[in-house]
Amino acid sequence: MKTKRFFLFGLLFLGLAVIAFSVLGLIYRLPDAATQLSLNERPAMVTILHPLQDSRWPADAFVPVGALVISPSEIKTIELWADGRLIGIKTPTWKDGQVQAGAQWQWMPGKSGDHTLLVRAAAASGEVVFSNLVRIYADPPAGFNILDFSQPDEKGNPAPIPGTPLQLPEMGAAAVLPPQAASPAPENSPNRFTLWMERNLFAPTKLAAAPELGASADGCSVKLYVTDHSEDESGFFIYRAEPGSSAFERMAELGSSPGVGIFEYTVPNQKGPLQYYVSAFNGGGEAPSNPIQVEFQDADCLAAEGSTFDGKTLTLAQEVQAAYFYYSVNQQPYNRYPNPPNQFLSPVGKALDLSDFLEGLVVSSPQPVQTLDLEIWGWQNDSLLALGRQHIALNFTDLKICNLGSNCTGDVASTFRSHYGSIASNSPDQVREFTWVSNVPSTTNALWQIASQPLEGSFHPRPPGLLASGCVPGEKGGSFTVDFAHLEQYSPASSNCVNNFTPYFEHLPVGVSSLWNLLPNEEPGTLYARIIPMNGNQPAGRPSNTVVIRYQPGEPTVEPVILDHLPDSYRVEITSFSPIQWGDAKLWGCVYIRNLDYNALWNSLREAFPSAVSDSMVTSMAKNYTDQLYPAMVNHWPVCPAPYQEEDKSWLEEGIEAIGGALEEIWNSITELFNELKASIVDVVAEVINALGIECGQTCKSRLMTGLEIGMTYFTGIPPSLPTFDELKNAGIDYMIDLAASEAGIPCPEMCKSAMRDALNEVFDTFEKSQSQPGCVSADLAKVNGKFPLCLPPGVETEAVPEGITQPALVTLRVTNVLKDTPLYQYENRPAYVVRLKVKEVNPNLDGETLYYSYRYDKNPKGIQIGNQELIPSSSTTQTGYLSLAVPISGEISGSPFQSESIPLPALAAGQSVTIPVHLRPAYDYLIPQHILALLNELEAHGLTLDDVGGWYGGLPPNDWDCLYKSGRIWITAQLYCLSTPPGLPGQTAPTADSQLVPCSDEVATWFATEPSDVCGP
Repeated sequence: MKTKRFFLFGLLFLGLAVIAFSVLGLIYRLPDAATQLSLNERPAMVTILHPLQDSRWPADAFVPVGALVISPSEIKTIELWADGRLIGIKTPTWKDGQVQAGAQWQWMPGKSGDHTLLVRAAAASGEVVFSNLVRIYADPPAGFNILDFSQPDEKGNPAPIPGTPLQLPEMGAAAVLPPQAASPAPENSPNRFTLWMERNLFAPTKLAAAPELGASADGCSVKLYVTDHSEDESGFFIYRAEPGSSAFERMAELGSSPGVGIFEYTVPNQKGPLQYYVSAFNGGGEAPSNPIQVEFQDADCLAAEGSTFDGKTLTLAQEVQAAYFYYSVNQQPYNRYPNPPNQFLSPVGKALDLSDFLEGLVVSSPQPVQTLDLEIWGWQNDSLLALGRQHIALNFTDLKICNLGSNCTGDVASTFRSHYGSIASNSPDQVREFTWVSNVPSTTNALWQIASQPLEGSFHPRPPGLLASGCVPGEKGGSFTVDFAHLEQYSPASSNCVNNFTPYFEHLPVGVSSLWNLLPNEEPGTLYARIIPMNGNQPAGRPSNTVVIRYQPGEPTVEPVILDHLPDSYRVEITSFSPIQWGDAKLWGCVYIRNLDYNALWNSLREAFPSAVSDSMVTSMAKNYTDQLYPAMVNHWPVCPAPYQEEDKSWLEEGIEAIGGALEEIWNSITELFNELKASIVDVVAEVINALGIECGQTCKSRLMTGLEIGMTYFTGIPPSLPTFDELKNAGIDYMIDLAASEAGIPCPEMCKSAMRDALNEVFDTFEKSQSQPGCVSADLAKVNGKFPLCLPPGVETEAVPEGITQPALVTLRVTNVLKDTPLYQYENRPAYVVRLKVKEVNPNLDGETLYYSYRYDKNPKGIQIGNQELIPSSSTTQTGYLSLAVPISGEISGSPFQSESIPLPALAAGQSVTIPVHLRPAYDYLIPQHILALLNELEAHGLTLDDVGGWYGGLPPNDWDCLYKSGRIWITAQLYCLSTPPGLPGQTAPTADSQLVPCSDEVATWFATEPSDVCGP
C-alpha cells in the first residue's frame, strides 16, 4: 500500500515537473517585448508630404509643411515638431467612416543649418504615432526686393529696393539642467510572460502614463533624464534618430521603474545632432514621451564638418579636380575609396554621387551597414585639401529593373539591371523583375509603387498617378516581378503592408481610373517605380531612387480593320487653344500685398522661436516686416524674391526641363491639396446621396473618388491668375461631377451635384489662396528662375503678380451626346468612350541652320573590389571631358511638343454637353533626329556609351523641345474612340471581353501657329 502511494506521488511529481518545465519552456520561447509590441499594430500611418527630404530654404522663409494621417479610427490631435520643439497642434474634425486627415502649417527655420521636422498623431485610444523624419537645410536669410515703379531706370524698369532681411536671433540648443536627484536607469528586463498575459488573456490594459524626457550633452555622451509618471508600466523603450535617419529606431529596452520619479540613462560616444524619445509600455501598448534634440558643442562629436550628404550625393565644401575619401563601416578600421591610391573621383562641381559605392557596400557587407564615417580629401592643382568629414547613419535603398523580361536569371542578368527600363507595348512578354537592396534598420518588408506621374521624394501611400502597388518581404532586399500588361491585378496593395488601413486602400484606383489603360498602343508613355522600406505598416526609411520605364510603341502589325463598334454617340469639338504664356522672368514669384494683420504676423513669429527669444525681439522682427511691407501695400508695389547669385554657375545651365520641373511643382499643388481632401469630399457627397434614398456604400464611395481623380488629372495645371480661370474651373468641376456619378453608377440629381460642386469649390478656393505666393518653393526650384524663395508669414495677405506667372498650354473640348439614348459608360472596368487628343508640330525655320551641343562625360573603369564584388573603378582615374557637336539641320523638324491625352467620357444624357479643359503637359524629351545620330557617332568614335553621358539628357538641357515648339505650327487633333463589338453578328451591339478601343468618328483638327522666336540655340 505504501509502495503504491509512493508510486502515485512520483507520478504526480513527475507530472508537475513536466508542466513546470513546459511553462518555463513556453516563457523562454515567448518573444521579447519589442516583438510583442509590433509596430505593425500602430493605429495610424502618418507621413510628411512636404517639404521634400533634403530640400533647402532660407532661414527667414515660412516653409509650408503638410502631413497626411491615415487611420481607421478617430484622430484627436496632429502635432508639428521641429528640432525637438513643439511648433503647433491641429485638431481635425473626424466623422464616422473617415479614414484620413491632412494638416498644414507655416514654419520658419529661424537659423541656418540642418533642421528636422516630425509630425505626431494622437488617436482617441491615447496611442501616439510618429511620422517619418524630414530633414531640410536652411540657408542664410534671403530677404526680398520691392519694385518701385515711381523710379524707373533708363530702360523703364522699376527700381528694385532691397529689403532688409530679418535679424534672426542666435538660437543655440536649449540648456537642460540635470535634475538634482536622478536614479540610475532600471537594469532589469521586462517580464515577457506578464506582458504576454496582459495582451492575450486579460481585458485590454490601459496605457501607461507617458513619461517626460529631458537631455543634455556631456562631451560626446548623451544623458537622458526620464520623468516616470506611471506605476503600471512593464518597461521602457528608448528610441534614437541619428543624422541622416528618416525614422526613429529602438536602441534600448529597459525594465520597469519602481514607483514614479526621475531616472538617468547615458548613451556614450555619440555624434549629432541626435533626436530621442522614450516610451513607457505595458499590455495596452506604448505611451511615448516628447521628442527632444541633443546638440554637441565639441567638434569631435559633430556628425558633419565641411560637407553635406543628402542620402546619395556628397556635396563638398569647395570644388576640386580630384577627390577621394577614407571610410569606416560600423566604426571598424578605415579603407580608402577608390583603391589603389593612384585612382581618384571626379566631382561634378562640388557633388560626388555615391550611389554605386553605397549599393556595393550594402550588398557585399557580411553585416548590416549601420554607420559610415568618411574623411574626405581632394586635389586642386598641386594642393591637397582636407574637405571635411561625415558621420552617416546610412539609410540607403536602391531599386533596379532587369530589361531581360521574364528571363532575368543568372550572372549575365546583372549587366541588364538598370535604373531605366524599356517595354514594347505590343510585346507578349511584359513581365519585368525588380531587385532592391536596403540597409534601413528595422525593415521587415517593402512597399513598391508604380505610377504614371513622377514620384516625389517624400513618402505617400497613394501618390498622384498611382497605378499599381504591392508588398514584398525582406530585411536587406530581394526581388519581385511585375506584369505590365496586367497592372490592374496589383491594386489595391497587399494587406500585409497596410494592415489596419484596408478602408483607405480600398479607395485605390480600379478599372477606368487606371489611366494607363487609356493609352493607345501607338503612343509612347513613361512609368515610374520606387520601393519604400517598411516596418510593419510604417515607413522605416526614405523611398528608393525612381526607376524610369519607357513604354515604347511596338512594331506596327497588320491587323483586320474593326468596323463594328458602339454607336457614334458624341460630337467632339475643339473650342479653344492657348499656347504657353511665359511669365516675365523679372516678376517671377512677385506678389502684391493686399493686407497686413499685425497680430497674426506677430503670433506666427512668436511660434517660430523658442521661449528663450524674448517678446521684444519678436516685436522688433514684426516691425521690420510691417515697416517694409506697408509702403509696398499702399503704393501697390510688387514684393519680389531676392535675386540668386552663385559663383561660376548660371542658373540657365539648368535648362528648360528644370524650369518645367519648377512649373510642375506649382501647377500640381492643387493635385496634392485634392489628395488630402478627397476623402472628405466623397464623404459629404455620399451623405447627400444616401439622404436622397440612393444607397452609396464603400464601393460607391470608392468609385466616386475614382471619377474625381480622373477629372482632376486633366485639370491640374490651370493657374488662378488666368483671366478665364473661373470659367474653366466651373467647366472642369462639372466634368468631374459627371464622371464621378458615371463611375459610381448612380443617379446624381441636382441636389447631389450641388453638394459635390460646393465641396470641390472649397478645394479650389483653398488652392487659390495657396497660390498667392508662387515664389514659395524650395531653393533648388527658385534658383532655376534666378531667385531665392519668397515665403511670407501668416498675417501677410498676398496676391500673385499675374505677369510673373507662366501659364500652361490649354485646350478646351466640348463633347455633346447627339443621340436619343444615354450611352454606355464602361464595360468590365474599361471605358466605353474616350477622346484621344494629340498634338503635332512642324517647324521649317531651322532648315540650313547649325545647332551646337556640349556633353560632359564621366567614364568609369571597372574592377575595384568592395568585399568580393567588383563594383567600382580600379586602375586609373575616372575619364572626364566634354564632347562638342555641331549639328547641321536640313529640312523641317517635326514631333510632339506635348504629351497625348486619352480622356474618358461620362455617360451624358441625350442632348447634354460637357466642356473639358485640358492642361497640355510638355514632352520635354524630344530630340531632333540629326542630333541623335550625331551624338551616337561621336560616342562611338570616343569609345563611350550613353551611360557615360548620363543618358540622352544627362549632360544637356533638352533645348530641342524649345527648337520644336517655338516658331512652329501646331496641329491639334481630337478623335472619338469607342469599344468595338463582334463583327459579322447582326444585332450584336454590346462589347465583349475581346473588345478594343477603336476610332468611331473622324478626327477633328485645327492648326495653330506659335509666336516667331529666335531663342532656339542650345
